[in-house]
Amino acid sequence: MLQRFYFLVKHTLFFITIFIFSKISFLFYHGRDLKIHDFWDVLFHGFSMDLTVVAYFTVIPCLLIILSLYNSGQLLYRVWNLYNILILALSSMIILGDMELYTHWGFRIDSSIMLYLESPLDAFASIPFWQFLLALVIWMIIVYLLYRLYTYLVFTKFRPILHFNNKLWLTLLFLLITSSLFLPIRGGLSASTMNVGRAFYSDNMFLNHAAVNPCFSLFSSIFDQDQNFKYDYYSETEYKKLLGELKQPSAQIDSMIIETDKPNIVFVILESFASSVIGSLDSIYPATPNFDRIAQDGLLFTNFYANSYRTDRGLTSILSATPAMPNVSWMKYPAKLATLPAWPRVFKAEGYDLEMIYGGDIDFTNMRMYFNSMGFDKITSQENIDKKLRTANWGVHDEYTFDILHQKIKEQKKQPYLKLFLTLSSHPPYDVPYKKYSDLVLNSIAYTDSCIGTFIDEIKKTSEWNNLLICFVADHGMLYPSDMKQYDIQRFRIPFLITGGALNKTGIDDRLASQMDIAQTLISITGSFDNPEFPLSNNLLDSTIHSEGVFIYKNGIGVVRDSAQYIFDFDLNKAVVTNGSIDSLKTRGEVILQYLDHTLKAKN
Repeated sequence: MLQRFYFLVKHTLFFITIFIFSKISFLFYHGRDLKIHDFWDVLFHGFSMDLTVVAYFTVIPCLLIILSLYNSGQLLYRVWNLYNILILALSSMIILGDMELYTHWGFRIDSSIMLYLESPLDAFASIPFWQFLLALVIWMIIVYLLYRLYTYLVFTKFRPILHFNNKLWLTLLFLLITSSLFLPIRGGLSASTMNVGRAFYSDNMFLNHAAVNPCFSLFSSIFDQDQNFKYDYYSETEYKKLLGELKQPSAQIDSMIIETDKPNIVFVILESFASSVIGSLDSIYPATPNFDRIAQDGLLFTNFYANSYRTDRGLTSILSATPAMPNVSWMKYPAKLATLPAWPRVFKAEGYDLEMIYGGDIDFTNMRMYFNSMGFDKITSQENIDKKLRTANWGVHDEYTFDILHQKIKEQKKQPYLKLFLTLSSHPPYDVPYKKYSDLVLNSIAYTDSCIGTFIDEIKKTSEWNNLLICFVADHGMLYPSDMKQYDIQRFRIPFLITGGALNKTGIDDRLASQMDIAQTLISITGSFDNPEFPLSNNLLDSTIHSEGVFIYKNGIGVVRDSAQYIFDFDLNKAVVTNGSIDSLKTRGEVILQYLDHTLKAKN
């Protein structure tokens, strides 16, 4: 008995030690200006979650111990070895993957990774091959060393139990021990079960994240999907009234903004073009001289916000005026994508010819289905482009895809047309054929900016320019500089620029707005106003309209106006920013989340 009991103690301590070491490594890898007590606080507040994961890991060993009372043959130990290898390999992979992903995401690993792993080659395109190979080798070495260490320190071949009565009593004892694991698995006797928020203890969000066990974060987000359906703040009658107040009525486009009826439209979505790198948005890291030059001859919205933080989320915000919820990307639900509204579909009904151009894998995160559902029956992606040009980790660099866009404009016969173009190169790992800055992020932005400059300069030389409206908007912002908070307002501030020969108004528009407002703004060009499919969107070509900045991050929402800011974090279950009069901002944030929640439920 004691032999088996000591094994469980050693097994528990072994995995607890792994998680303690991983937290310390995480703090050293990502932390800045940390105090000694920060390490202790992170370990202390994250301990119960670590214990939950260890309890899960211990259920199978407990059952194998019970089997060992009756048969201690080689088959049992082979099963035991296989289980140990799988658990050590899986947990170390999650820990290492999370360690690097946090650099780019700013939150602990969760079910979002599953969306990317549907296309493994694209998922790993953000990582240079040598770095991936190095990580793979390091992971294999760590798994091997952990397995050897576990075998040496923990694993035991148990002495057989000879007497039946002893077997019976020991069976009952270890069944009791196994059932007692329910307590740490549940997270104690309190009304709430273990959840990620249990580890949160500080106003410093990084320290809260550091306390979270990455294995728990991943598996809880995969299996606990009910957490995504929780935004019922108001009765149905009150909700509909408040929702109707979100959209301001518009019946005009300011005179002389658009030169021609039904202009041709080129809509460019720029990868990661955040305000922190845009000179015309007062950046301290300006890397966009061409964009800034072009903005002088266009209409630039300088207080414009991305509604979320990744491309899959940004696409539905831009094209459907339907942001993702904090824990849900619409791209995870292919059947729902086709049901979302889409302003390109409105243009198709008006006789526009639609085409989409992207230098990467169009099947990544279900993009092909989404674009097809919007009416883009012509799609050019890396599969249609000469393999010689696929020199980027993600596919084809922007200079070549901008050339393809230009060529397609020259060859276009049917008028009017809408061409949607998604850039690629300013995405991790920032491997661009260009050298201007030593900083990889700035260098990649500068590269795409140079491609924008060349494209605009060349298209201006053609007669097509006179009837062309060109829109530039970022898909999302980014954590640059890297010490930004996850909910930092500047992380979500991005450019929205309208230019082209068909535009007859230039200047700066400093009204607060967001990607959701693009839908009604562009639809108004067709002479249609206040399309009921887009209740969260306002027409920015009507100068009397005053919108607001709205952004949704990993588990929170922010609403920004000129004189007030409100950001609510669901992990902390409190507002983390409350500047000015926030009552109406709080209400608007809740109504937006309730609308998204209802939309998702209604499409089940």
